[in-house]
Amino acid sequence: MKITISGIGGVGKGTTAKLLSQKLKFKNISGGNFFREMAKTEGMSLYDFEQFVKENPKYDERLDKMQKKYGRENDNFVLESRLGWYFVPDSLKIKLICKENIRLKRIMNRDGLSIDVTKKEEKKRLKSINLRYKKLYDINDWSNNKNFNLVVDTTNNKPQTVVNIILNHINKK
Repeated sequence: MKITISGIGGVGKGTTAKLLSQKLKFKNISGGNFFREMAKTEGMSLYDFEQFVKENPKYDERLDKMQKKYGRENDNFVLESRLGWYFVPDSLKIKLICKENIRLKRIMNRDGLSIDVTKKEEKKRLKSINLRYKKLYDINDWSNNKNFNLVVDTTNNKPQTVVNIILNHINKK
């Protein structure tokens, strides 16, 4: 089984992927962590790196090739990545959603920024992501629910509840 978890920042992709992979005893792969590590290596904040990558697609291409290759050559993994569903088409495709105010608070707490800065930076980041995906892959709406087998709202659900919803979906298959 191959599982991909997608969603915008702050919906709980990383937490859900980690817990789900532990429960299933699958390998956990984080596109988000890899992207953050590239930003750190370049000496940039995540938000500055998002803008930089718009003009330097080699970073997206490196991450995307890694995901495609891993998806072709492996089974029994959980991949947390906005475009995981696209690069691993034979996966169980899960999208996480969350109300904006909760999502922004999560990002603010994770990144140590004010709510105003978080809101401004996330808006710019999402615009940049959408433009990059259109330019690189001709994807107009990467987060369209039609791309996914299951959509789970994390707004009022604890991470373990989200994992249980996913496991129940898997068990029904």
